[in-house]
Parts: sequence; structure tokens; C-alpha cells
Amino acid sequence: MKIEAYLREGCYRAIRWYMVKGLKTYFNNIEFEGREKIPKDKPFILVVNHQNAFLDPIIAALLIPWLHCHFLTRSDVFNKWTSYFLETIKMHPIYRIRDGIDQLGKNQEVFDNCTKLFENNSPVLVFPEGNHGENHYLRPLKKGAARIAFHAQQKMEKELMIVPCGLNYFAHRTPRTKLISVYGDPISVKKYLKGYQEDKQKGLKNLTNNMAIEMKKCLIIPDKTNDYEIKVKKVFNPENEVLSFKKLRELASRDYTNDPTQFVSVPKTSFQRSMIWLAGIPNFGPLYLLKRILAGTKDKVFYGTMKFIVMLFSMPIWWLLGFLLGYFLFGIAEGFVMVGLSLIGLFVGAELKK
Repeated sequence: MKIEAYLREGCYRAIRWYMVKGLKTYFNNIEFEGREKIPKDKPFILVVNHQNAFLDPIIAALLIPWLHCHFLTRSDVFNKWTSYFLETIKMHPIYRIRDGIDQLGKNQEVFDNCTKLFENNSPVLVFPEGNHGENHYLRPLKKGAARIAFHAQQKMEKELMIVPCGLNYFAHRTPRTKLISVYGDPISVKKYLKGYQEDKQKGLKNLTNNMAIEMKKCLIIPDKTNDYEIKVKKVFNPENEVLSFKKLRELASRDYTNDPTQFVSVPKTSFQRSMIWLAGIPNFGPLYLLKRILAGTKDKVFYGTMKFIVMLFSMPIWWLLGFLLGYFLFGIAEGFVMVGLSLIGLFVGAELKK
């Protein structure tokens, strides 16, 4: 068992390293705010908004070198083919009503496992919205994170904290764009424990509401307003990628209800379309694979994740094949030229599509 544990830990570290390198390539710019607020000597629950499927957990946790999070994710992704891999990268199932009333009883074991993790100062990441969606604002929170927190705090002497995190995407499905990950002020679960013990439902509601307040402080657009659609176009304009989180918050706080600006989608020119087509030639294999995968993906929230995964796993194989083809047909220099053309095409195509 020790050997298996060491192998799993080694696989986790290797996968983590590779994914972090992939993320830094996939995004044009990743900025962090408030990383110093993350406790290093206390257990905590990292509560994160959920806008972009599988990309969200690896961005919120894996990009911080010293943070080794366990993740709670929907139980229906665990099966005989995926369970071993998901457990290796520290993912654990959480059961929802939609999984069946009879499945909810299994959450007791999940809560107990979380408590054991907290006792060892291991953080756990939770998506309290309970679902994903490409909304820039925070959707209503479920009480699951608060239940896990109170369940653990009642059994521990250690002070359990809740750390809010907001992921702010300039574009959910487009590579080579900006992302801002913001970490807020930690919430002490102990401060809410007495109220929970006196009235459980009221205690759960109070902690969940405060969690939402702190999470909204981490988002550029915290709430859905009447001018939401135009606000998104105003704020997340590519020209604003140079602005800081604070400046973007100020921009988003304005009222655009009576704004006369008309946003018209400008189609690509024939020259731009030709350049995108030419840039795609050196990578026609992975791009065709991605096209087929996206065609079969019903939930568009997964588009960004699919693009990242295809890039992460198919591109290195494609580069190896290109190098070998150039090497055996012409020579080693030509092999590297093949790889270089593929890299140039990949980045040029991504920039032109933005």
C-alpha cells in the first residue's frame, strides 16, 4: 500500500506540474490578487465560483505552488474508467439530489473524510454554487459547503477557515486571453458555530450568506443587473486586459442602462480568414480532433476545458510526429523546423481568432 501511495503522489505531482505549464500557455496572462490571505497554518475550505468546468479547480488551486488541495466534484464523473485517475489527482465525489435520494447518505462518509483532511491541515476545494455556468456574476449558493464546515468544526479543536475565491475570465472559451484569480478574506467557522448549534438552519443560512458576500468581493461583476449584458461587453473588452482588478471593478460598478453604445459583431475579413486557415495547416491533426470533440459536446461550458485538454495531450504527440517526419525525410534541423512551424501556427491562429 505504501508503494501505491508513493506512486500516486508521484503521478499527482507530475500531472500537476504538466497542467500548470499548460495553463500558463493556454492563457495569455494570469494575474493573482490576495494570495497572501490564504492560511498556511490552519485548515480551510476554498470556496470558488464555477464558470468553466474542469479549468476552474486546476486554476484556483494548482497554480499556487505550495497549495495541495483536495477537490469535491460531482459523483457522476466517477466510474470504473475514471475513478482511479480522479482519486490520484485528489478528487472526491459529492452526491446531489439529482444523483438520487438514496445516494445522499453517502455524503456522511464524504464529510467524515473531509474532517480527517482538515485535521491534517489539508485544504478542500468546493464549488458552493452547485453547478457551472458562463455567468460572470455569482449564482445563488447551496448550503453544502456550510454543512461540511460545521460538521468538521464540531469535531475539531483547530479553527477551520473558509477562503473565498473568484475566477474572472475575459473569455470562457477563447485561448490566449486574460484571467484574474482573486482570494478574499478568510471566514472563521468557529464564529458561527454557536449560532448553528442553537438553530441549525439559521446557522447554515448565516454562514452561506456571509460566504456569498465575501465571494462577490472577489468578482469583477458580482451581481446580475439590468445592464448586465452590455456591462460584460464594456468590461471584458480585450482592450481592458491591461487594467487591474481594482480598475475593472470600478468600471463594472457603473450603470450602463442608458448607455448609447451599440456593440456589433464585426465579421472577420477574407484576409483574416485566410490567415487563420494558413495558421491552422501545421496543426490540422489536433484541430480536426478538437472540431470533432466540440461537435459532440452538448454543454458549451466544457468548450474551454476541451480546448485545454486537447492542447495538453495531443500537441506534444503531434510535435513528436512532426519532428520525426522532418528528421527522417530531411535531417534534424528540418525536424525542429516542423515543430517550430507548428508552434508559430498555434499561437498566430489563437491571436487571430480572438
